[in-house]
Parts: sequence; C-alpha cells; structure tokens
Amino acid sequence: MPSIGLGVWRMEKSEVHDIIINSIKLGYRHFDCAADYKNESQVGEALSKATNTGLVNRIDYSLLVSALADDSVLDIDTTISLETTWHAMEDLVTKGFVRSIGISNYDIFLTRDCLAYSKVKPVVNQIETHTTMPTLNAII
Repeated sequence: MPSIGLGVWRMEKSEVHDIIINSIKLGYRHFDCAADYKNESQVGEALSKATNTGLVNRIDYSLLVSALADDSVLDIDTTISLETTWHAMEDLVTKGFVRSIGISNYDIFLTRDCLAYSKVKPVVNQIETHTTMPTLNAII
C-alpha cells in the first residue's frame, strides 16, 4: 500500500477528474474515498479513464473506501458478516481482480478474528489516528 494517498473529501465534483488524473501523473496510487463524499462517480470515471488510456494499470492503484452514511453511521447490511465479506474479497484476489486486500481501523480483537478465518492475510490495517482521535488500542 502506498504510504501517501490523496483524500477526495471536499473536492468539487467538477474538479475531481483533473485532480485525480494529475495526481496519477505525479505518482499517486492511493485514493481515500467514501460514499459520504458524494463524488464516487467522478473518481470512478477518472480512474477508468486513467486505466483505459494506459496512464495506470488497474491493479497499480489502491482505493480506501468507507461505508459511512450521511449521519456518520455505518451504512452496511448487518446480516452479512465480516468473515463473509472477507471471503468475497479473497475471491477477488484469487480471480486476479485485485492484488492484495486489507482492513481498516480494526482493533486487536477484530484483527485476530480476521487472521483466524482468512486464507489471504490482510496486507495492511489502515488506521485513522491524530490528535483529536487517538486510537492507541488499534496500534498497540
């Protein structure tokens, strides 16, 4: 996973395309996205264009996607377990659609669970942490 990524939060929809294309030209390969940002289609169109024109290969970039809804509550189908979701992502690796998969903001307990049931181990646990949101329980 690239160590530096481009967050698309608060980008104007009309500017997303050019920003994504130019950032790829500068070497960015990690894009932090969320449904709540309401610019998913613009990000997707820019990445599709970059892939179709040969600027980047599909497997050369990384997307971090959040499932947070407008009210900052997880917008997920709670009838589908994390294990089931993980196995579906493992299938994407097996089929060659993605090179690697990871987890985000998992604490030690969720990480241990994932390691126990996974065939393809997570390559990263991306953790949000800063002075206003310390997450030591996930780091230690």
